[in-house]
Amino acid sequence: MKKITQQHTRNNFQPVAANFKPQPNKVVKQNLKRDLPKIAPHSPSNLIQKIRLFMNSDSNYYLGFGGLGDALLLLATCWDDPKAKVVYFANYIPFVKQFFELFNVPVYLEKNIMGTQVAGQVFDFMKSNPKFKQSAHLADGLYFGDWKNENKYINRIKRYVPWAERLGKEKFDKPVVIIAPSGSNKDIQRQRYLHHHEYQQLVDLHLDKNYRVYATGSMADLHHFKLINKDNFYWLCSDNIYSGNGNVEKIDLRKMLRIINSAVHVISMDSWLKSYTLLCNILTKVVKTRWDGKYKPYGEDVTDWIFLNTDIWPSLKMTTIEELLT
Repeated sequence: MKKITQQHTRNNFQPVAANFKPQPNKVVKQNLKRDLPKIAPHSPSNLIQKIRLFMNSDSNYYLGFGGLGDALLLLATCWDDPKAKVVYFANYIPFVKQFFELFNVPVYLEKNIMGTQVAGQVFDFMKSNPKFKQSAHLADGLYFGDWKNENKYINRIKRYVPWAERLGKEKFDKPVVIIAPSGSNKDIQRQRYLHHHEYQQLVDLHLDKNYRVYATGSMADLHHFKLINKDNFYWLCSDNIYSGNGNVEKIDLRKMLRIINSAVHVISMDSWLKSYTLLCNILTKVVKTRWDGKYKPYGEDVTDWIFLNTDIWPSLKMTTIEELLT
């Protein structure tokens, strides 16, 4: 079993102006409702040659595409395989890279190419290798609509990993709650973020109940949602903790995850955080995505069948912001 190594991290977020406001995000659509980033074209032969060189050893090979949530499901499958080598096409490379480094898993990282012909060629090339391993929720044929065949993927996905026990927890004098007020995109058509007043009310509610509250997200999120100048409030990143009074403490990814592991419960949008905490069996209340201001029934978004499926994640509770603030 691999030893978890501690890695000090660099600032992995892009600072933005303090007057940041959510803007509709233009995305490329593939298959059903899977959102994909814009990507630069690749030369199939050059890319496959680089992958072939990376794979040139007696290893087990895994493949994945997407954000950090996707990467975590893949890591859960292979983190304790001493022969694991991963090829991963990431929406945002720096943060994903930190997790592979922390769990000491060799990885070849490129920008996400899902939705292109090259992705299919890479898939076919890797699948032809006898050392290729089933990569968690990777959709057969790269067709996300196949996720509706939930029993197939339930049997493939690792539903629990002992990361909280291995990484440990921090000790505090108050119960800890973690709040992730935003997913990666700020798109009102697929709203995976709280409005500012909802965030403020949610934090205040937990502070009034004597919790130690950590909000978490990117620096862009911090500029948007703001620090709350109250005792027991903190904004958590993988390199810094910002306290409500403006003090800053340098940390690393291991420390960030130890704080998250200490939570009695987590409140999150559909983001990487909920994937991590569900894998660790931490009670996680996920705020349903709003589509142009309205909640849709479970399953209308194909990603629900993997990421929000209570048959896979027993510590998941789906909720609305209205229910949380009642």
